[in-house]
Amino acid sequence: MSTEPSSGSTGPQPKKKNNYIPNRGLTPFTANEKAGETTVFSIQYVKNLLTSPMFITIIFLNVGMYVNCVCQVYAQYRSDKIDLSAITLPDIGFDILPYIDPLFADFCCYSMMLLTLVRFFFGVIKSGHRIRRHIFRRHIFCLGALFFLRAFSIICTMLPNPLKTCETDVTRSPFIEAFRVLAGRTVTCADVMYSGHTVNITLCALTWHYYSHLVPLFPDDPRFDPLFSWFGKEYNKMGDLERMTTVKLLIWVYACFGYICIVGSHFHYTLDVFIALLLSMGVYKYHQLLIRTAHQKQTWIYSIFQWSEADAQDMIEYRTKLTKWNEKSLKGGVATADFDSDVEDDDQKLIEEDKSAV
Repeated sequence: MSTEPSSGSTGPQPKKKNNYIPNRGLTPFTANEKAGETTVFSIQYVKNLLTSPMFITIIFLNVGMYVNCVCQVYAQYRSDKIDLSAITLPDIGFDILPYIDPLFADFCCYSMMLLTLVRFFFGVIKSGHRIRRHIFRRHIFCLGALFFLRAFSIICTMLPNPLKTCETDVTRSPFIEAFRVLAGRTVTCADVMYSGHTVNITLCALTWHYYSHLVPLFPDDPRFDPLFSWFGKEYNKMGDLERMTTVKLLIWVYACFGYICIVGSHFHYTLDVFIALLLSMGVYKYHQLLIRTAHQKQTWIYSIFQWSEADAQDMIEYRTKLTKWNEKSLKGGVATADFDSDVEDDDQKLIEEDKSAV
């Protein structure tokens, strides 16, 4: 007598194993379990990789960097025709700060980028998911957008370079020389407004500010927050920051040191650093607003962020909590205690679902 369950059986059925791990199909192989064969780098994998939000965002960044370099070379040729080398605008930063070797500004910028890369490669959110791919993608998108804005500002209004020892050897078409600038083979001296180093430092500091508490290395351990742990919770149930932390303070102090080195190098005016700081904060904060509210509107720009953030677990949890919050508000006021307990239950359910799936 057969023991196989009938088609109408209501008993527990074994879970079918998919050929691809759920992650937009980004698995570098498919496996034929019956035949015992494995195909490395399947066509589906390549297709999913080339159409993934991360790959598209990296393309967006590289295009922005190239356009920025083209505008740098074009601005250099305009500067050579006007001959602004004898002019230096008065700057309060130059009056206060001594000259600082540009290598210090380079070190601050690249070390901040390296620290950010290493730090956010680790850490998980409360439900146990890693979101480093989404953190890096958001960072890269903002960086690409700021490079496009910088390309416009470079050729819009030209400022004389205050560093009179700066020399360049660009001679060919801007579209060709841009590749040399992009590869670090040459430099330009007319790309003053605004500071690219400041953009990189600020974006890294903002990434620490927005995500270091969401993906902690040592959660709920006050020893790693000695200055502010006695002020209460770091963030509310929605994941929004409520107070400063020791790590974030140190990162911003280091960022300020980098800004000082940039101004002291005399390659950028204080205004260049200030504008870059404001634009970086504005673009990053607006991007955070877009990814949090993209599900509420159906315009083409919001549909792009709906697509890119579709499998971002932190945004999925945020939207779930936001929906629950709105439902309670419509019923006649938010009962904070009830909402907090409901959110705790939702978080626990997510953790249990992930464990059962494994």
